[in-house]
Amino acid sequence: MAICQDCDQEMGTATSCTVDAFVLQGRRYARQWTRRPIGPDGRCGDCGMVCGYHHTGCDLELCPRCGGQFISCGCTWADEDTESLVLLAGDTVVYPDGLAGLRVPPDRAEPWG
Repeated sequence: MAICQDCDQEMGTATSCTVDAFVLQGRRYARQWTRRPIGPDGRCGDCGMVCGYHHTGCDLELCPRCGGQFISCGCTWADEDTESLVLLAGDTVVYPDGLAGLRVPPDRAEPWG
């Protein structure tokens, strides 16, 4: 049993991660929505999603910044100032914990500006 650290759902049974955007240094990056089943059992072979958003850190997720494979594309997500990284589910912050639950209107990229 593996729990997604960002949406708190069981990855083997959840249909999709709820995180739909990343905000980094004031710019919002929408995650790619996957419409079709990926694996032979209808689930992603890495994170277990059915359709929607891969759970963050999935090997098959595409980078919302460049379109390459998220975990190896060369974008510097992990090397960026993590204090500038915000994860959104709809218009609600899920990371960092100190901002969790804060609402971000769709016309704004970050909760504080």
